[in-house]
Amino acid sequence: MMISLHCRLVVTLLLVGITFATQQVVQSAEPTDQLAIEQDEIGLTGPESDASGTGSSPDSNLEIPALPTTSEHSDITELAAHILEQGSEYGAEIRALLVEPLMKLAMLEKQSGDNPQAERAGGLAIELIDRNGGVFDPALIEPLVFLAQLKQDSGDYPGAIEMLNRAQHVLHRADGVMTGLQLPILDQMISNFAAMEKDDEAGMITELVYAINVRHLDKHSLEFVPFILKQAEFKVKSWQFRAARELYVDALEILEQYLPDNDPGLVDALNGIASVRFKEQSYGVPGSRLIARGRATTIQAKNIDTQNTREIGKIRMREKAPIKSPYQGRKEGTRTLQKVIVIMDENPQRFSAVQRAGAYIRLGDWNMLIRRPRLANDAYRVAWQLLADEEDAASLLAANFGQPKKLKYSRPSLPNQGPGMYENYDDRFVAVSYSVNEDGVVRNLKFVDSNSPKAMNVKMRDAVKRAIYRQRYVDAQPVVTDDLFLREEFSGTAYMEY
Repeated sequence: MMISLHCRLVVTLLLVGITFATQQVVQSAEPTDQLAIEQDEIGLTGPESDASGTGSSPDSNLEIPALPTTSEHSDITELAAHILEQGSEYGAEIRALLVEPLMKLAMLEKQSGDNPQAERAGGLAIELIDRNGGVFDPALIEPLVFLAQLKQDSGDYPGAIEMLNRAQHVLHRADGVMTGLQLPILDQMISNFAAMEKDDEAGMITELVYAINVRHLDKHSLEFVPFILKQAEFKVKSWQFRAARELYVDALEILEQYLPDNDPGLVDALNGIASVRFKEQSYGVPGSRLIARGRATTIQAKNIDTQNTREIGKIRMREKAPIKSPYQGRKEGTRTLQKVIVIMDENPQRFSAVQRAGAYIRLGDWNMLIRRPRLANDAYRVAWQLLADEEDAASLLAANFGQPKKLKYSRPSLPNQGPGMYENYDDRFVAVSYSVNEDGVVRNLKFVDSNSPKAMNVKMRDAVKRAIYRQRYVDAQPVVTDDLFLREEFSGTAYMEY
């Protein structure tokens, strides 16, 4: 039933009194009974008429009870809950007037640390908006995102995702699908998926964020660079190394157009390129291992029974890029890491000694990976001296050089051909001991224990021997480390019968 202008003014005065009482409760002021007095004076506990005595009014059988102002909870939430219970008898104007005070109360409760009451107030605001404007009312976005943040803070990541999904759907209906207004919602969704370790879902949202920014931003502007870097990080995590490198190169080219040489703003893109090249060398890229280890290429090893020169030419074309990529990658990785060191050395006010030491350590690790131990040792010694001058030098040196660090190691896979391929490897293991010499190379490999077939022992031996380590250092000098131990456990079978 519609209410008169006089009734709406009276309710507005009531809400002003409630808001004041709410602030007093949140600020731990002395409780007051003013609300009950006002309710009694304006007659909200009984029938009410307008100034002419003939206006419409709420049903006289529906009463707003006197609200306890001495409660720990704000009176505004009790009034909202009561109106929701009797909502069909009250006009939309009353419900709309409650939403803003409820959201202010929810924020105050959150600031005071009372998240349950903040969540209750936010939930009541959502219910009032639903009742007033429908499930796709744009006013729902703010309380939905607010509740999502509360759930995220409490560790309820699925609940936060549910709230954010609904907010995103409302925004889609109101503003369209590929709009920039949803970027804060998407960023919050990425954080929740990352906390849940759902990398695929987080990656899909990251792709969407990038696509939206491509649509709305100049792809050659500085403003676009942070989104390129985020997209590149996602590509690295999903093992899309080539795509990641291209993105990092794009970001670097944009930065070089706007920034002077050796500007600190170039460091993130340079480190990104180097990290991609490091992972390519560590995990192997297509064709790279055939060349890096001096093995025959496919064209040399393939038994070609035809004299068709066109077919041979096709094979060579397919192998052309992989053959060149390892050497190109090594040069680019070295160049970018050296560039980072130059930038840091020229800007000591921007980079601490620990950060500079980290750059030298990354260069040393890279040189170890591409089998240049002498150059690696030079970089490690510089890093050692930088860390040795710090206050907590002992802990920093121990963390970086106290034990050999594994730089490259491929866990042995189950034999898929030859001896051992039909074995069941559930609860099987191989344990070995070994040393790492001054050049980061594995020596003195011995089997400690094993219940695996001989074929698995052989694969384990080969995998450990091919591993590359950052050697241990003592007084800035590389030393041999003995009695290292590694145990690998296996499960399943390699052979599948179809």
